[in-house]
Amino acid sequence: MRKLSVTENLSTEKKGKWKYFYENGKLQYESNFVNGLREGEQFSYKENGSLEETEIYQTGKLISAK
Repeated sequence: MRKLSVTENLSTEKKGKWKYFYENGKLQYESNFVNGLREGEQFSYKENGSLEETEIYQTGKLISAK
């Protein structure tokens, strides 16, 4: 499955909000990056668009998942 991503950041290091999409154009997940590491909430969605999981990261480490 091909994944597409969208961000406002043009540097090679991930920072800021990133969004990844299924081939059908629906949002797969959105995550925030600081210095190349996940930070804060990440939301994962099923292919039908419903929320599947919420994860919380701190300095790139998963600290909570619902």
